[in-house]
Amino acid sequence: GHSKRVNSVRWSPDGRYFASSEGYGLICIWDANTGEINTVLTTKFQEANSIIWSPDGEYLLGAFSDGKIKICDVETGERLTTLFGHSESVNSLTFSPDGKYLASGSGDGTIIIRDLSTRERLQTLYGHSKGVNSVHWSPDGKYLASGSDDGCVIIWDANNGKILKTLEANLDIVLSVCWSLDGKYLIGSMTETFGSGEDVYYKEYENGGLVIWDVNSGQKIKTLERGVESMGSIHLSPNGKYLASCSDRKTVIIWDANSGEKLQTLKGHSKRVNSVRWSPDGRYLASGSYDKTVKIWGME
Repeated sequence: GHSKRVNSVRWSPDGRYFASSEGYGLICIWDANTGEINTVLTTKFQEANSIIWSPDGEYLLGAFSDGKIKICDVETGERLTTLFGHSESVNSLTFSPDGKYLASGSGDGTIIIRDLSTRERLQTLYGHSKGVNSVHWSPDGKYLASGSDDGCVIIWDANNGKILKTLEANLDIVLSVCWSLDGKYLIGSMTETFGSGEDVYYKEYENGGLVIWDVNSGQKIKTLERGVESMGSIHLSPNGKYLASCSDRKTVIIWDANSGEKLQTLKGHSKRVNSVRWSPDGRYLASGSYDKTVKIWGME
C-alpha cells in the first residue's frame, strides 16, 4: 500500500483495475475484484499529483511535481516516455473524448495540449495569472475548462486555444472543475485557504463550496454548499445523476446533480480526502486520503 498521502485515484477504462498515486512518487495499480496490488510503478521521489489511464487502458500517465508527465506501460510497469514543457508542478491531466489529445494544467499557470500519438506539443494556453489546479475536456471535445489559484474558471476553444469565457468564482482558489454530461453546465469546487500542507485551513465563506455555472450565459446558477464541507476533487457519475465531492472533514459527499440535494455522507477516512472517482459502471466509488488509504464504496 501507500506510505504517504494518496493524491489521486483513477479507474481503468474497463473497471477491472484502479490506480492510486501518493506523495512519495509511488503509483499502485490494484485489482478491483480482490483489492490486491497488481503492479507498482516507482518514480524518483517526485510527488505524483494526478494520474490518468490512456483510453485503451494500456498506459498510465502521471503528473508530477517536477513539471514532468511520465507515461508507463501498465503490464510491465516500465516507464516509456517523459513529457516536458511545464516549468512547475503538473497538477491535472485530461484526455479529449476521442482519446487523441492530452491536456495538462500546471502550477506555472499554463495548459499544454499534446497529440498523444506523436507526443507533439500543439498549443500552450495562457490566461490564468496563477497555477492551474484542474483541467477537463468537454464531452463534445470542442472546449476545455480550467480552474486556478487565481479564483477563475476559464472556458477555452480547444481547437485554437482562445479564451471564450471567464467565470468568476469569487473565492481565492478553484480546486476542481467538471462538465455535465450534456456540456451545458460546469461544476466547480472552490475555497479560500490559510496555512499549507496538512495544516491548511479552509475558511468558511457564504458563497464557497460547490458552484454550478450555465456555460452558455456564464452565469452562476446554483451553489450546492455554503461552507468548508465540500472542498476538493469532484467527479460526476457516469449516468450524470450524482456528484461526488471530497471533504476536509474526512468524508465523501454524494449530491443529486440536478437538484443540488445532499444525498449521502460517506465516513471512514481518518484524515482529509483528496480524490474521488466513480467506476465506469457507476456501481463503485474510490476515494484517496491523507490517511494513506484508498477506499472503495459500494454505491448501488
